[in-house]
Amino acid sequence: MKKDLDLCQIGWKIRELVHSLNNKLEVIVGRTELALYTGKCNRDILEEILNASKDTLVLIKSLGQLGRELSEQGG
Repeated sequence: MKKDLDLCQIGWKIRELVHSLNNKLEVIVGRTELALYTGKCNRDILEEILNASKDTLVLIKSLGQLGRELSEQGG
């Protein structure tokens, strides 16, 4: 029973991370498209793209850490 609970918790954590990654990537893509299509790329847009990119890197590192933890538990 404990193992099933752990798998459920892992599943929820992965879903949360993927959802957050998707949201950040939507910002990156949307703002980049806006800048390209309008020809306007002001500092606010660039800062938003940069911040979303940095947040995405943190989320990717979290996924990597989760993968390492799972692989260490498995053997």
